[in-house]
Parts: sequence; structure tokens; C-alpha cells
Amino acid sequence: MGYGQVRDRISILHFDYLIGMPDNIDHATEIHELGLFTIDEMKQSFNKAELDVVYNEQGLSGRGLYIAKT
Repeated sequence: MGYGQVRDRISILHFDYLIGMPDNIDHATEIHELGLFTIDEMKQSFNKAELDVVYNEQGLSGRGLYIAKT
């Protein structure tokens, strides 16, 4: 199971797992912290890495897609 929250410009995803074993149940957790960036900030990052970048607003699934090349 999992849930997410946003703190400032960080998306924090919390995951909890129950893992069934033959003689017991283990519990594991994960936390993923993901930066939230604007399109312009992302383009600047690609440019700093000396990549030419194009942003396709539709992308593969309607969420946008960055295409970068040297």
C-alpha cells in the first residue's frame, strides 16, 4: 500500500509491503523523494548537460515528454 504527499517542491511517496513467507510475514517500507520541476527548469538542466532538448506537451501518455540529444 502507499500514499503520497507534497512538501514544498518535493513529492514524497510512502510504500509499505507485506511479504508472505512460509512461516511468517515480513514488512518492508520504502520512501521515494522526487523533485518537482517546471518545464523551463528541466530544459535548463538538459542544456547544462550540453544536450539539445525539445519538450513534447502530449508525450506518449498525455503527460509530456522530453527529447534530448547531443
